[in-house]
Amino acid sequence: MKNVIQRVWFKWIELTVLYLILPLLIIFNFVNLKYRWFLFAFIFVYIIVLINMMKPTLRDFKILGIKISKVLRLTFLYIIASLLILLILYFQNTISLNSLTFYLLVLIVYPLVSVPIQEIFFRFFYFHRYSNLTSQNTIIFLNILLFAFYHKIYGGWISVILSFAGGIIITFIYLKYNSYWWACICHGILGIIVFVTGLGKYFTDLIH
Repeated sequence: MKNVIQRVWFKWIELTVLYLILPLLIIFNFVNLKYRWFLFAFIFVYIIVLINMMKPTLRDFKILGIKISKVLRLTFLYIIASLLILLILYFQNTISLNSLTFYLLVLIVYPLVSVPIQEIFFRFFYFHRYSNLTSQNTIIFLNILLFAFYHKIYGGWISVILSFAGGIIITFIYLKYNSYWWACICHGILGIIVFVTGLGKYFTDLIH
């Protein structure tokens, strides 16, 4: 079995299923809303099993060597900046009290849960698994395209366009520094910008 999953043809089928067919099932409502999280859980378990077979270390994630003090400073600045922006929007009557509560929840859950999972799926796993399938430029372009296309599950094309632009930046950062850590930071910052500017409404269909 291990030999089969390492074959090129299997990887192409796997890539097509994980990054194209599964989101299409959601886009065309073949998967009921209440079952979508089970689908995402299946995907997550599957890629975790494959990653475990790769036997990666923390060094592969480029997590070692990062000072805790630097992480704490970034976290503190992130919290303060996010709260200030949200309070300004609230006192300008741009967002309601209910919206303020919702965005506060998003600002906590999104960077700590959603972003790390997405970056494992779209960057760490993707490039470690499929880099040898074709030319580097093709793999990079496919990554950005599939990352954007996945966001069609939210319904509209605005989320796809925004994700395509964001995908270019995140993928560039990931490949430049070869770091899962910096990809997460970049993804988190871009996501927060989207949410606090009001564009988050195009990315919350799966939350409501």
